Amino acid sequence: MKKLEREKGISPEIIAVDRRGSSKKEISHKIGFVDRRVTSDRRTSKRAIIAFPVEIEILYSSRGPLSKIKGAANNIGDRGLLVTLNQSLPCGTVANIYLSLSPHSPPIKAKAVVIWTSFSPQANKFLCGLYFLGLSNDRDSIIPDSAWTSKKSKRQGKEEGLEIIEPRFKDIKEILRIESEAWPRELCATREMFRSRIETFQEGFLCAMVNGEMQGFVVTEILDYDTQKSSLSWQEATDHGYIRKTHNPSGDTLYGVSLSVSARAEKRVAIALLEATGRLVIEHGLNRGVFGSRIPRYYKYASEMPVEEYINARTRTGRLLDPELGMYQSVGLKPIRIIPNYIKDPESLNYGILVVWENPFLGLTELFPFWAQLVSSSFKVIRRYK
Repeated sequence: MKKLEREKGISPEIIAVDRRGSSKKEISHKIGFVDRRVTSDRRTSKRAIIAFPVEIEILYSSRGPLSKIKGAANNIGDRGLLVTLNQSLPCGTVANIYLSLSPHSPPIKAKAVVIWTSFSPQANKFLCGLYFLGLSNDRDSIIPDSAWTSKKSKRQGKEEGLEIIEPRFKDIKEILRIESEAWPRELCATREMFRSRIETFQEGFLCAMVNGEMQGFVVTEILDYDTQKSSLSWQEATDHGYIRKTHNPSGDTLYGVSLSVSARAEKRVAIALLEATGRLVIEHGLNRGVFGSRIPRYYKYASEMPVEEYINARTRTGRLLDPELGMYQSVGLKPIRIIPNYIKDPESLNYGILVVWENPFLGLTELFPFWAQLVSSSFKVIRRYK
């Protein structure tokens, strides 16, 4: 196979090779930070040649003391990966691997076992093949690890007493309590709306529990959405809050129907819920997640500045003047458009601000579906204000 050279300006650099192709010439096109190339080869497996920094944390080794080793991931498939290191790892070594897939998110973590090792005189490096644990039952006996192989009944997101769960119908009473605390009376959803949302897309209805108490929830749906052209109002985009007619499992966008947090909730609750929607975007292989942000303080400043100026106005400490818009931006959702008459909201003067998070892992998870689960389980935004 002809050697594929890295292109400048791609970081991290990924060259995805479809070895089942039969074309004589290389075909290259970029999708986000992913650079796919198709070339012919006698082998039939699908894999990627990758230039990712990797850190290996040894959990078990016949060699002795635990340690951390830095190297590079040079070849990846849906069952394992090849790494180059300055030292060898004996077969049977079990380790956590940390891959830096995107500059926009922290490294993702996977557990793997070394199944072969060799030395490359040309590169003057040791090569190690690692097999992902948990992919199939035939590897469970290598190193027993019930915590890794057991199924979890609750979603990822548990952190110091906080966990994200899907609600049941019996939880609607608590959901209505939070809704009444979070929204003005005229904007509150009804019991029938919540029942319909659970029935239609329960997976997209996520509740934050803190030490057993519900403190917030987020409701989403999937639809086809053009972020540059769509001017749908909230009522039009959500079937007036019921989502029966608007939810489309074949769509390309996760649309935020509602984010509600109790008045006595901890600050981390809203962040955890938004992180959970990011994981849904990755798991479902969607292009993006979008929310229509309120700007509940705009009515106080409408006489002083137009809405275009208000959404970028900042306090003396550098934070955005509007707290709700600031919350979305703090977790990486970027405002891209102002939507007039988005929702009947006197405080926002009926404006909605479309905030968007583009899925940076889309190309990779399309190529290797296993990575959608791996990335989503490790996904956590870096809190920041812009």
